[in-house]
Amino acid sequence: MLYDYHYNVAGMIAIAVLLFIFLCRRNYSSHANRIFEFMLLGCLGCAFADYTTVFTISYPDRYPEWILYLSSCAYVLLYNWMACCFLVYCTYQALPGDSRKVPYYAANAAAILEFILIATTFKTHLILYFDEEGNYLHGPLMILLYIISMTMLVVSLGYFIARRKNFSRFQVSSIVVFVTAMIFCVIFQVINPKYLVGEFGSAMILFMLYSAFENPAYYTFRDSNCYNKNAFVLEVQRLLASKRPFTIINFFITDYEYFKNVLTLKSVEKITSRTADYTFSNFRKNGFCLQEDCFTVLVKGEDRKNAAELAEKIKNDLRQPVEVEGSKMELNISTRIFEPEVMGVRMENVSETIDYLIKNRHETGTVPFADIISRNRRRQEVLHILTRAVENDQLMVYYQPIYNGQMADFTCSEALVRLKDENLGFISPEEFIPLAEEAGLILEIGRQVFSKVCRFIKSSGCLGLGVKRISVNLSTVQCLQSNLAEVLQNIMAEHKIDPECINLEITESAEMVEETNVIASNIKKLGEVGISFSIDDFGSGFASMDYLFRLPVTSVKIDKSILWEAMGNPSAMIILLNTMRMLRELGKKVVVEGVENIEMVNLLLSNGCDYLQGFYYSKPIPENEYIDFLLEAQKKREALRQE
Repeated sequence: MLYDYHYNVAGMIAIAVLLFIFLCRRNYSSHANRIFEFMLLGCLGCAFADYTTVFTISYPDRYPEWILYLSSCAYVLLYNWMACCFLVYCTYQALPGDSRKVPYYAANAAAILEFILIATTFKTHLILYFDEEGNYLHGPLMILLYIISMTMLVVSLGYFIARRKNFSRFQVSSIVVFVTAMIFCVIFQVINPKYLVGEFGSAMILFMLYSAFENPAYYTFRDSNCYNKNAFVLEVQRLLASKRPFTIINFFITDYEYFKNVLTLKSVEKITSRTADYTFSNFRKNGFCLQEDCFTVLVKGEDRKNAAELAEKIKNDLRQPVEVEGSKMELNISTRIFEPEVMGVRMENVSETIDYLIKNRHETGTVPFADIISRNRRRQEVLHILTRAVENDQLMVYYQPIYNGQMADFTCSEALVRLKDENLGFISPEEFIPLAEEAGLILEIGRQVFSKVCRFIKSSGCLGLGVKRISVNLSTVQCLQSNLAEVLQNIMAEHKIDPECINLEITESAEMVEETNVIASNIKKLGEVGISFSIDDFGSGFASMDYLFRLPVTSVKIDKSILWEAMGNPSAMIILLNTMRMLRELGKKVVVEGVENIEMVNLLLSNGCDYLQGFYYSKPIPENEYIDFLLEAQKKREALRQE
């Protein structure tokens, strides 16, 4: 048979070029790219062996039998070993830690079996042999090699499909194309043995794999030499697998958002590039740029003892002024040290833990790495519980009574959302509200809470027990809704309640400061139907005075931190008393939260505080307990009247 070897030669050239590129532009060292290098060498050797085999078996009378067997067996062995290498490559890309062991040992066992069968075939004729006329023939177990290779390719594909969320669409597509193309090449080669397309197809597929997984750009930050988050995840997983102790120093540019607002994009990129260059030049393989303003250094071995000193050195080095747009600017650098507890870390959580580390920059100092993972797992669990509660309308509303100082009665209360799980118990609003905002659930939560409060007012009989108004908190997102007034009015109309029974509390935030006009418009629309408004947590936000000037609120709730500080700090006491006096002179009702003892009560009442709220009177309680509380308060009032 005359063979067309042109595809084979083209494949050899392509593989040689790819191998040259790979070696010249070697990326972040890993088990996976070392296996990829072996695959390139194996594929090149396979292509050469295929060419040699075709040449020798075409003229069997010119060569001794041992050369015929040597070239043929070399080709068959290398070709089938490609599938073994690919399975190992996929396990290192897709599977974490100990879960790699089974496919790794399976691939090695298959490679050993194939070697034994092929190495002994000159005696057994089980894989291939030559007849008396020198014709090349397949033995009875040649099909077994195809089955083994096909199985390993399919298993490799299964691993990637099962963990496709951890990879880009292009990466998953590359694996699918690789497996499909390999199977196609084998089938085509069997049907058309004269066309040597196997190695050419393998070369094209390896180019695709290189672009998807082994391109150095995948492991470096933009145009810099500094390694990126992908390389960081890879190195941390490697250290965890080897159980080698290490420390993470995380540092970031604290003024980065400010620079983005006042400088050009080119200048901001210069700041990032300068920091990335510093990280690479000083720490090489152990320095990483996780994003534009966040960097990390891995400290290993004995150097871990000096991690704190190294973090301080990084901070001081980067404080050196950088020239930007004709001016010298000094960078403010914050550092954190994370101590990984190797045995408590699951390698599959490394990537999401790093995302958590970047996002929660307020955590400074030295933090155990396992704590970070524990918090992240907790965060995911709480988000799942919250989502389920919102979908099933299972959020609860508790009520905290508010004491009316002038009437000496509990005429108001604040409605507070509560989340409870069978396993975790009560989950603090301080924990789940930020998650709700991130997940886009806050509007629906606000709607459900407001609806539950309206239903309670209508059905509980609380109005007949002295309650005049119930306060409901509005989130920042709700306040900025253009149709807020329409949404709330529809709910009140559905439950047939008087809008004057509702007070809406708004909390200061940076976003609301920028959109005061939108908030004022919503307050005006809702105020026209009888709803009152108050500022919550006054004194702890962004623009308290601006709120007082521009928003038509009727009452102001002073943050509990001011009251607590005032009880032991004369300066804070002056601020508290003068703030109350100022608010009264502005015609605002004064509410103080955080009242916990009789000393606080006497102080506030003697200085004209209108409303008092805190654990001294009652903690937030469920609907039925709140009604019991009101009934008890009513009995006490009647008893006082009789006296």
